[in-house]
Order: sequence, then structure tokens, then C-alpha cells
Amino acid sequence: MQTPHRIRVFTAHIDPNVPTSHEQPISLAFPPFSSGQWSISYVPAQPKNKLYQPSAVKLRWNNCNDTTTPSVRLAVEADGAVHTLVEQLSRSYGCRGEWILLVGRPSKPFKVVLEVEKPKEPVSATERCMTMIDAPQAIDVCLTFPGDSRTLFASSAMLAAVSPWWSAYLSTTGFYEDTISVSHTPAEPAWPDSDCSDDDDDDDDEETRLGVKASVAPDSPPPSPPLRTRPLIPRNMRVVPISGTSYRTFRAFLAWTYAGTVHFAPLTSSFLSASSSSSSNTTSATKRRRQALAPLSSLHPSRPTPVSPKSLYRLAHFLDIPSLQSLALSALAERLTVEGVAAELFARPALGEAYDEVLDYEVDFARENWEEVKVSRAMKEASRRMKVDANPYEVETLLRLLDVQDEGDEEV
Repeated sequence: MQTPHRIRVFTAHIDPNVPTSHEQPISLAFPPFSSGQWSISYVPAQPKNKLYQPSAVKLRWNNCNDTTTPSVRLAVEADGAVHTLVEQLSRSYGCRGEWILLVGRPSKPFKVVLEVEKPKEPVSATERCMTMIDAPQAIDVCLTFPGDSRTLFASSAMLAAVSPWWSAYLSTTGFYEDTISVSHTPAEPAWPDSDCSDDDDDDDDEETRLGVKASVAPDSPPPSPPLRTRPLIPRNMRVVPISGTSYRTFRAFLAWTYAGTVHFAPLTSSFLSASSSSSSNTTSATKRRRQALAPLSSLHPSRPTPVSPKSLYRLAHFLDIPSLQSLALSALAERLTVEGVAAELFARPALGEAYDEVLDYEVDFARENWEEVKVSRAMKEASRRMKVDANPYEVETLLRLLDVQDEGDEEV
């Protein structure tokens, strides 16, 4: 059973009679599990000199370079019994190791649970700033989001100082008593990692707080802000409905504005598997990404949800903030993988189709790793699709990639 001071971060279901379930990867977006490869393995009992040999469940890790040392509980619920192992992950284990938990000889499917002790750490500057953003304290701008009852609060002076776009906008629009300000950013495409498509994950309820689906914000806000389901907003606040950008992206932007820090989410393409079938690979990758991020809201409830580098890059570009734009672009580049870069280049829609510097980073990465990229499942799927239906952007991008084959490399 999960204790109050521990957070369940991973659950695996293993069937002793189904070998394909005996090895299950752990994909989590926080340390130490975000470094290296982690997995849960089931080792069936093996007869040895006619002696009783129990089965074992192993927590394994490889190439882990993180030095975080949380207290971890590994538990197995099998045949009505609970087997547990509680230890501190120590630096002495090194970058490769395993825990072994003996579990008898289970005959039926059983559950493996991994729990992490909730961190005991002082309130950070980011968390202090988030309390200002989430409540109207000495600030004069209220940001609302069509199709979402949540609001954000900010200082107009802070916004104007950080963004030329906000400076011009705030100096030319009226206050709530006179007019309703409308901050219209271009509608964000439904990228696999878009915060617009992820915003529903911030709450267990898949319906939005206004009772309608809001996977993508509408291009235009409603005639008046939907305030009836929101907390009372002081009349001296400037109310700015934000359309085209998600609550999650703007919350991360405000956290960066106040504290100078931002936490980026992994790309969906980084969870693509070379062994999955083409029909299920993208769906499985999206599911694994959401599972990797899910424990963070319980481990660090006061912190902003990790933001998509794509969504924050787009917003920083629109708001004309080069430093934040560069930060998001670097995060995007760091998260590219040889298995997933083709999915980034040839997604529909693709971020590189709208922003040249993103395309340059992705093409350079693909060229540097071309021998592996050209045989990746994502590249093969894109090639098959483009033989039938390729748009001009895809043709141009493919030609840029194939320039590396002047010395006789094999074509895709």
C-alpha cells in the first residue's frame, strides 16, 4: 500500500506464463530515472540440484550518471502476498546495477510497484513565484483562457520589461472597465508534444473545467470572458483572454519571467520504439510520455508542469524574447534522438516547417547520425508515406538530408 510520504511513480503487470511481459522499461522524466536505462525484470525460478529456487523481480539500471539518492520502495503483490524492498539509491551503486527481490513462485499475473519518497526540500524561488502567479497579489493583469476556467495573474510592468510585444500591447489596450483586451496569438498546431493537446493532463477530469473539450484553443475568444465559473476578479485588473496558446505554456512562461527557470518535457519522439509496430508506435510513445510526466504533479505539486519546448519556443518567438527562444531551442535540440528525429522532421504539422532555425537543428542532427537515422522506423514510415503523398516542405527537407550521400551512401 502506498504510504503518505511516498509517491507511486511506476506500475508494471507481469504474467509468469507470458515471457514478453517479463522485461518492462521504466520511462520517467525525473532523476535518477531520467538518466540511463531503467527496467523491471522477472526471472522465473530455475531448478537447481532439486532444491527450491524462488523467482525474482529485479530493478535494473544502466548508464545512469545522475547522483540523486532518493529512498525507493520496490513492492510485488503476488498470490495474495506482498514482497517489499526499501532502500536508498546510493551513489555507491555506480552507473550500472540491480536490486533483487525474491517473490516465491507466482503462478498468476502479479503487479510490481515502484514508489519514491516525496522530497523534503525548501521552497524554491520558482515555487514562491508560482504562488504569486496563481493568485492576485500586488499584480494588475489577469490572463484567461477560452474553454478553461483557470486563470493566471501577472504584473504588467514585468511583462512589458521582458517582452517588446507585451510592452506594445499593454500600452495600446484598455482596462476591463472600458474594453476587453484580446491577446490573439496564432493558433498552435496539434503537434504531438503541443501543450494545447497536453493541457487536459493537468487534471484527472478529461473534460475541461467549463464542460467542453479544449485540446486546441479556438482561434478567437468568445465575445466576453467566461467568468461565471472563475473566482471573482478585482475590477481594477486588466483582463486579457489568451487565445491560441495553452494555460500550461503561459504558466511556464510566467515562471521563467519571475524566476528565470523553466522545466522542459521530453519529446514524444524520444519514446518511439524501434521494435513496435508502425500502427501503434506513435500512440504508445504518446502514452509513455504522459506516464513519464504523470508522477511530477504529486512529487512537486507547487512547481509548473514541464512545458513542451516546441510550445514555449513558439510563444517566445511570437513575444520577441530571443533569450527564451534560444533556451527552448536548445532544449529541443538536446531531446532529439536518432530513432525520433525523422518523426520531428516529417510530422504533419512539423515545427521546422514554420521555423527555419528549428529545421536547421533537426537536419544537422539527422546528418550527423545519418547511418542510424536512415534505418530508423520513423524514417522508413516517412519514406513510405512520401512516395505516395509528399508536400513541398517534405521534398525539400528530404533533399537536404540526401545531400550527405554524395560519397556513395545508400538512399533511403
